[in-house]
Amino acid sequence: MHTPNETTKVLVIPKCINRLEVVNIKYGELSKSLAVTEEHIYELRELGPVSEFDNKGWPQLPGGEALRSIILEPIPNKSMGAVLSDPNFIALAKFDMVFPFITWVTSDPNFNLSRAHTSEDITEGFLSSIEYTQPLQLLELYVLDCIDRTCESVEEHGEQFFKASQTKMHHLIAEKIFRMRDVLLENPSYILINKVKGNFLDTHVEVPKIVFEQQVLKFCTDFVFGTYLDETIREEHDKHMGQEYSELQSFLKSQEERQQSATIAELNLSSIHVKAKPESADRQKNNMNPVKATKKRSSKIAVGKGALDHFFKKK
Repeated sequence: MHTPNETTKVLVIPKCINRLEVVNIKYGELSKSLAVTEEHIYELRELGPVSEFDNKGWPQLPGGEALRSIILEPIPNKSMGAVLSDPNFIALAKFDMVFPFITWVTSDPNFNLSRAHTSEDITEGFLSSIEYTQPLQLLELYVLDCIDRTCESVEEHGEQFFKASQTKMHHLIAEKIFRMRDVLLENPSYILINKVKGNFLDTHVEVPKIVFEQQVLKFCTDFVFGTYLDETIREEHDKHMGQEYSELQSFLKSQEERQQSATIAELNLSSIHVKAKPESADRQKNNMNPVKATKKRSSKIAVGKGALDHFFKKK
């Protein structure tokens, strides 16, 4: 029987899940831990005490540990109850297997985009690329779904073949990005909106609507590619979808120029202040040492020749 302790991980899962299998995959530069069920695939994400997207972080102890606990009730004849003071929470977030599939299709030199393949060859090649070692049946249906969403089918001699479609793949990625963009634009109170606004150099200047919408779109594109896809296909995706941010780039450039002008003006004022300081210091020094008054030399007057001497003459 397992006894809960400080290393115990607590999975927070939807009520509808009765059974799941945890698998690890690696594609491109990304590694994911996934929980596979009969209906969905979920990504396992550890919840820390503080997130950059939280309005207010969880309370913490003086040593930095999270102030949280969880009570596990006992199950009769199966497990003991426990109180975990600092449990490792693992949340399940829905994951689309099409992201690693697109990464493999567009980056694997052994997979020829220009020719058709059987679904068995594609499935085997993809599962090998993500270092998947579990039974094939566990992910086979999800891989077939990825093939259907990203490939064109061709039938030859009664057998069906599949050829990767650049158009279908990039439209699928764009659909994910646009859906996230629409959610953010419709919910301006979301904390992610503050992340978007933080990309502007001056947050006090009113941002035109088209500029803000392009910034939101760029943020969502960065998020999707940075979280789920390989950056090597980012440039190709923007070119294929005709994505451009001309108004946004022009607005950011004007903000940068204003900021540079303000910096230059501040430096000029500082240099003027530095030059004026020695002159004022010399002036202050001169004021502290006033010029001494010179004594006026008086001429001697002979005895008996003064102006009042005639009043005192003897008669």
